[in-house]
Amino acid sequence: MSLDKRKKLSQKDKGNLVFVAGPRFGGKTTALGTLPGKTLLLEISSKESGSLGAVNMARKLDNQLDVVETVDCDDVETLVEAAIKQGYNNIAIDGLSALSVVEQEKPKVKAMLNSKGNAVFEGWRIMGTRLTDMLQHLKDTARSNQVNVVLTVALYEKADKEDVMHTHLELKGNMAEGFIKGMCPYFVVSRQARNADGKLVRVIQTYDDGMFNARLDGVFDDDNPKFFKADPAKAEPGEAIGLAAVVNFINKTKGA
Repeated sequence: MSLDKRKKLSQKDKGNLVFVAGPRFGGKTTALGTLPGKTLLLEISSKESGSLGAVNMARKLDNQLDVVETVDCDDVETLVEAAIKQGYNNIAIDGLSALSVVEQEKPKVKAMLNSKGNAVFEGWRIMGTRLTDMLQHLKDTARSNQVNVVLTVALYEKADKEDVMHTHLELKGNMAEGFIKGMCPYFVVSRQARNADGKLVRVIQTYDDGMFNARLDGVFDDDNPKFFKADPAKAEPGEAIGLAAVVNFINKTKGA
């Protein structure tokens, strides 16, 4: 392929791969209902049960959201391909933390983890490889089909040696956080924060504050909005909230 053709492909509009992290009960699944247009939500039914909040949010905002139960990484990839053929604008997967548990519990891996010696490390390696392969597939799919692929991932807090609290991804197996954050250009956090009046409100955080890690690729600190509203009751008439606001901002930035 010539250099000119490659340049044109690179400049072509592409879909977005977005991670929505957050503490348990932090509203990350409900935030999926704010995605604009037609969304397919793949729920790891054996491990997650928060899709009703997303359904109610979508209904309130007049978005279309369909929920389908899924079981593992292979099933996710199959359903994503089917969703693209049916013209969905967004494919949401709830969530990566649950998928890591599913892969851990598969008979072959489980047997390795319950054994001794090098087999344990091989079990962790198999888990990590399958999950990272799936993530790469989802990123390639988003880029080549102009569809938004959004994954949730749970966070937990842990103190370092100096007793400073940090958040970490809640994942099983040999999956480095750096790999996930490095491959994903958009990593946001759904959580509660205090507004100017000191009241707790739900927000989508888009910047790294030392406690919660977040990033918007290609956006300088001075241009980063830092927070988007995630509560319809707090929005101005016609104002996009939650992930709709995030996606709108990303697409505007990419087109600049």
